Amino acid sequence: MPILKEVYTTEPPECRKLINMITDTYDIQDIYISFGGKINNNDTFSRHDNNGSFHVIPSFLTSKNTHSLIAVFDLFTQPDYLQCYERIQSHITPHTHVILCNQSCEPPFIRKFIPYIINLARKIKCMPSNTVLCNYVKFKYQTNPIEQRYLEDIPTNIYAILLNPLYNEYMESFYEWFGYNLYLYNCIYKYKYYRMYHGAYSSLNLLYDTIKTIECDSSYQLCVSNNNCLNFWNYVYDITLTNDKLTSMYQDFTDDGIIKVIPYSV
Repeated sequence: MPILKEVYTTEPPECRKLINMITDTYDIQDIYISFGGKINNNDTFSRHDNNGSFHVIPSFLTSKNTHSLIAVFDLFTQPDYLQCYERIQSHITPHTHVILCNQSCEPPFIRKFIPYIINLARKIKCMPSNTVLCNYVKFKYQTNPIEQRYLEDIPTNIYAILLNPLYNEYMESFYEWFGYNLYLYNCIYKYKYYRMYHGAYSSLNLLYDTIKTIECDSSYQLCVSNNNCLNFWNYVYDITLTNDKLTSMYQDFTDDGIIKVIPYSV
């Protein structure tokens, strides 16, 4: 069965077979699992072009010459599948192996799949730093009770599994999308630190304001005397950046000279 430059729609029982076949055939160096990251209509978020292509294949994976396993789980209608197939053609490389799996991200599925994929990552020696488990299940408008349950159940179930000492090594592999946030629409964050910083509201407000200001003034520089207020920026990543690895917003802004730490004077 050809895998290069092909996208498959499959049911969950067949998905593991495809994943195992890919890892048995290729020297997979990166594993990327997207929960709910499909391409929707182009008017999904009016301020941006639809970035669903990056939910399926983030830019950092297309910048590598090593093989990557990508599995996307969501409910795919035939039009959904065709749209995904067409939109991600420009993102696929000979080293990216993509599976689109027609699967709702219910807790029973999560509780079975997360241990499986972590054990597989260990088996093929894919380190936690090269493993991304990202939750993209977000809703643009006011949620109904069923949607709200999804918003709560998916991250809490993944996090609960990763708290287990058997899987805790991969805790930092768990990310979430910010959702329909005006200036953080292209960004994901490490869920562990979001919980640790209790939502990181002040840090995120400053990040939001910084991105907004840069759009208006490309020469803007953020001067801080204590960069502790920027700590959470180390765990926020733009999936559209063409680096060869996920690079934090803090690192990216530092490299671009946007952040300047000035000595504190009494």
